[in-house]
Amino acid sequence: MEKELMVVDGHSILNRAFYGLRPLSTREGLPTGAVFGFLSMLGALLQSHNPQGLCVVFDEPGKTFRNDMYDAYKATRKPAPDDFTAQVPIIQNVLKALRIPIYSLAGYEADDLLGTVSKICAESSPPWRCGVVTGDRDSFQLVNDKVRVLYVGTKETRAVTPETVMADYGLTPAQLIDLKALMGDASDNIPGIPGVGEKTALTLMRDYGSLDGVYENLEKLSGKLKEKVESGREKAYLSRKLAEIDCNVPFDFSPEDCLRKPPDAAALRPLFQKLEFQKMLARWLPESAPQSAGNLSMFDSGVEEKPLPEGVFRNVKAIWKGDFDAGRPLTPCKADLSLASWLLQAPETDWPEMESLLKEHGLWKLFSEIEMPLCEVLAYMEHIGMKADRPRLVEYGRMLAQNIAELERQVYVLAGETFNIGSPKQLGAVLFDKMRLPHGKKNKTGWVTDADTLNKLRHLNPIVQTVLDYRTLSKLKSTYADGLLKVMDEDDHIHSTFQMTVAITGRLSSTEPNLQNIPVRTELGGQLRDMFIPSRPGWVLVDADYSQIELRVLAHIARDETMMRAFREGEDIHTVTASQVFGVKPKDITPLMRRRAKAVNFGIVYGISAFSLSDDIGVSVQEAGDYIKTYLEKYSGVQCYMKDIVERARADGYVTTLLGRRRFLPELNSPNYNIRSFGERAALNTPIQGTAADIIKKAMVAVYRRLKDAKLQARLILQVHDELIVECPESEAEEVRKLLTFEMENAFPMDPPLVAEAHIGKTWAQAK
Repeated sequence: MEKELMVVDGHSILNRAFYGLRPLSTREGLPTGAVFGFLSMLGALLQSHNPQGLCVVFDEPGKTFRNDMYDAYKATRKPAPDDFTAQVPIIQNVLKALRIPIYSLAGYEADDLLGTVSKICAESSPPWRCGVVTGDRDSFQLVNDKVRVLYVGTKETRAVTPETVMADYGLTPAQLIDLKALMGDASDNIPGIPGVGEKTALTLMRDYGSLDGVYENLEKLSGKLKEKVESGREKAYLSRKLAEIDCNVPFDFSPEDCLRKPPDAAALRPLFQKLEFQKMLARWLPESAPQSAGNLSMFDSGVEEKPLPEGVFRNVKAIWKGDFDAGRPLTPCKADLSLASWLLQAPETDWPEMESLLKEHGLWKLFSEIEMPLCEVLAYMEHIGMKADRPRLVEYGRMLAQNIAELERQVYVLAGETFNIGSPKQLGAVLFDKMRLPHGKKNKTGWVTDADTLNKLRHLNPIVQTVLDYRTLSKLKSTYADGLLKVMDEDDHIHSTFQMTVAITGRLSSTEPNLQNIPVRTELGGQLRDMFIPSRPGWVLVDADYSQIELRVLAHIARDETMMRAFREGEDIHTVTASQVFGVKPKDITPLMRRRAKAVNFGIVYGISAFSLSDDIGVSVQEAGDYIKTYLEKYSGVQCYMKDIVERARADGYVTTLLGRRRFLPELNSPNYNIRSFGERAALNTPIQGTAADIIKKAMVAVYRRLKDAKLQARLILQVHDELIVECPESEAEEVRKLLTFEMENAFPMDPPLVAEAHIGKTWAQAK
């Protein structure tokens, strides 16, 4: 599997910590709050993502090459407060003691180093994946299939991918450069075109695709807008140069130099003592604290110094996983400080204070009855793992290799030459320079050949679809056929790690490997599920899945009579919606109508825009907008919910799930339209998706306990969002099927009621 490098924007994250946490200082008056916050954020990111490599980049003081282009660049920035400036050398000394490489270069900004590092990672042989950790949206332009941005916001860290950029802006990451060229950036004092704001700039980009496209179609503009664009040409192109991150900074860098190393204890201990970071020392230097048994990694292990309540730890799941692996009784643990901190979205303090805060904010029941018991369930699932059929997986890999080779041959025939299909630069040269395919877009490194670009061209020339098929099969082979074989134990079991504190909505995520992301939509991808089998002869898998849980939660919360009635009467909700939206009888609904209604149903849950819906279902923006409008007229309860929840969230500053989980939404008060829109979508979606996540967790705890109490051999081995999988002897299968269905349907009282369907099979595919 590909290695991953995490590269951290040092000044940006320190700035987030400085303004996001209360001021701290030592008894001698040395400011330490930003350093403490930086290390807390970094520790959480390392625990959740566990990259093989890590480095931090910083800005150098003084002017950069952008100041040579434009004297006024960043001229409106106020000097940093003294308490912030004083903490920069402190965090750099801490990073050195942690043996984390630091990079900076005079004349360049940290953004440029981030871009160069991410490019070097992607072009290495073999390539590395790169996670850019920053609180600056400028880095979104770097995102591609090898590079993601972990955007550290005020209350959460959000993974930014090409798909999320498209969902938020309706643009590709590379197009964000031209967007800023048009609209400017007040924070960096980038001028843009005077009089052109974000809304107009987005419209121009969506209509013409690029800055060049805008000026090539200048005659299509009219009135004041044409005058502004025409007179602002020079500033627009200057702004593009200022906005574009330089990915070719001349400095010596190799991801191999950033492989993680244990801290320099001799340097770190006195430094943390001077900073009065006693508990932080135990977290970053595990031997400084009492250790639980089990193989725990440097960043997610370590029992904190015990405060006044005995049995309070950090990362209880990892401790219990070690206990299960060693075959010993579970370590008595009353509470997990990291879980409490995550639920509160606040820094860790001693346990009595955190217990009081959990009760004060209505989170105690969620913490004590769901999250803490779930630690044992997940630790057990990680210990057991899920068995895969090694010989079939090997054969699957061979078959993929043959198909990939044939697709490669076809690409070469269609292109009339051989080249590296995996190289965007070489592929772009073939498609756009040689074959002259239309609508090509360039960035600094060459032609853009991402999936969005190619999908728009696939009907124009057979080589495009062949390349897309080649990429799909190559990913299947590297990620699953080869990747799963690498992580199997000697008994052919795959032990995924379930992350509890990553998704702010409360959903679990699966890593190392991600078994929640096994593809099912293509035939070859779906074959993978057929290779997961019970661990013993004579056993079967029982797979239970909630039926449209998020839409049922929406109906329950919104009290929408039309939707509630459809669910109560067992009607197909997508057919009902199609009937409402298109104004025809259910018996006259075509498969296309139902597919479009399904997209509207699920899109509404996520606050989808007309632009995004039009792209999803292949209709005009106007038509998509009409669908949404008609939907909301017919489902008036949903429309009221959408209006009320955003207003309530703006007033309260947060939203809650039905079980009490909170999500703070400072984005709702942002002056930036896109940030504010994201906050509105999060306000709509979190109570629905978060409630569904809470319910499945509650069901997991109930199923785990019932299986134990009934003294069955059956065991819960996997959760995939709304789906639970149990393996058991064939003789127990029917009892387990009924038990699973009952506990899932009764996990939380709902109107309309929850519905779960369970099936039995010899493989995951058969049981699905």
